[in-house]
Amino acid sequence: MRIAAISTSIRQTGATAWKIISGRGVKPVAAMVIASVALISAIAPASAAGDDPFDVIRGKWRGSGTMSFTDGTKQRIACSAQYTGTASQLGLVIACKSSISEITLSARLSANGGNLLGTWEEKTYKAIGSVSGRATESRIRFYIGGYVLGTMTVNYNKSRQQVVIATKGIPLKDLTIAMKRQ
Repeated sequence: MRIAAISTSIRQTGATAWKIISGRGVKPVAAMVIASVALISAIAPASAAGDDPFDVIRGKWRGSGTMSFTDGTKQRIACSAQYTGTASQLGLVIACKSSISEITLSARLSANGGNLLGTWEEKTYKAIGSVSGRATESRIRFYIGGYVLGTMTVNYNKSRQQVVIATKGIPLKDLTIAMKRQ
């Protein structure tokens, strides 16, 4: 629902609630409570599941994959991920380990109409930067900027996800991870 439509709905609902309660001798405090409930009810449809691109991905995940390096070597990795947040904010932490290496990527993303903006950090390579991209109910794709350049794509459903991270500027070339919900 667009902001203008929500605003109109709130004004109409509030005005109707006020007419009903003011004509019945309701005390001002009670009138405010009733009007507040009416306003919250008018806003609630705006947060329907279709407006939350992160609803399906939030939670804990675990799986495995491959980490490739610019020198041509590859390592099998075990990974865990946690996604937290709301319909407009997503926090993510993906931690992967092999027998000789590890990587921990975290990001804070804000969503507005499917567009993503935010920041990221990778602790092993001590890299930070900005994020921009898109989110849908089954896919997150963003570009990584800063010391490390790259992309991250997460395709997901309620029980599985696939993460693909490609980088430039560091020895790590890419990660491909398949995970299941915990």
